[in-house]
Amino acid sequence: GEVAAYGDNIDKMSQKMGISAEAYQEWDAVMQHCGTSIDSLKASMKTMANAAENGNEAFEKLGISEEEVASLSQEDLFDRVIAGLQDMEEGTEWTYIAGQLLGRGATELGALLNTSAEETKAMKDRVKELGGVMSDEAVKAAAAYQDTLQDMQTGLDSLKRNLVSDFLPGITTVMEGLTAFTTGDYDLGFEKIEQGIDDFIDTTTEKFPKFAEIGFKIISAIATSTTQNAPKLLQMGADVIVMIVNGISQELPTLLPAALNAIIIIAQVIVSNAPVLLSSILDVITI
Repeated sequence: GEVAAYGDNIDKMSQKMGISAEAYQEWDAVMQHCGTSIDSLKASMKTMANAAENGNEAFEKLGISEEEVASLSQEDLFDRVIAGLQDMEEGTEWTYIAGQLLGRGATELGALLNTSAEETKAMKDRVKELGGVMSDEAVKAAAAYQDTLQDMQTGLDSLKRNLVSDFLPGITTVMEGLTAFTTGDYDLGFEKIEQGIDDFIDTTTEKFPKFAEIGFKIISAIATSTTQNAPKLLQMGADVIVMIVNGISQELPTLLPAALNAIIIIAQVIVSNAPVLLSSILDVITI
């Protein structure tokens, strides 16, 4: 649920900006490091896209040819523009190029433009190393899951409404009977309640076989799928265990010294506090 919603949001926002899901996440991390959010990029990317469409000469001042402007993807072109401005000394020409290619958004990107291209790349590489970037495939899968979940919810809501409408006549008749009781017309009241209950039972009897059939098919499908995919599930579990074991093995050189240091510190604390601990133990025994 939460992961699917997160991936779905990345999918939608990256499409709005015209970049890949992975690039969106990388820039999101970079902008957070720079003390702002990826929202700061939106206006600048739009300005750059318009400049590329209109063949703005400012690209060439950054060493980006017309052919490259036409062939590069929007995210690659944006990378080149940002890197070009980062490596260029500030001055009148820098201000002109930034204004032409990034518009007013260049002001909001001040912290980013004041870092180097190497630092920006290092930040992107770091977030990938930490596993903070979902692959494009994973993001698409999350978006598809979220869409399917929404469709399923719509279907369930529709089913619920249809069920309620099927049972409404019987319920309404029972309510009419109860209303008749309040006016003193007991005969009509009993008649309506009996009629309403009969209608309710008839509807239940009519609908139950269909519900039972649907439930049986769902259970059968789940059982069949689980049985067919059991080898994959078992292998997946084995792969996870192997990955964990390998990870621990790789980290042992770091973990062992840390563990030994922890043991030494604990021993030192116990020794230094031995008089107090012994006194407390004796007090407890005396009590």
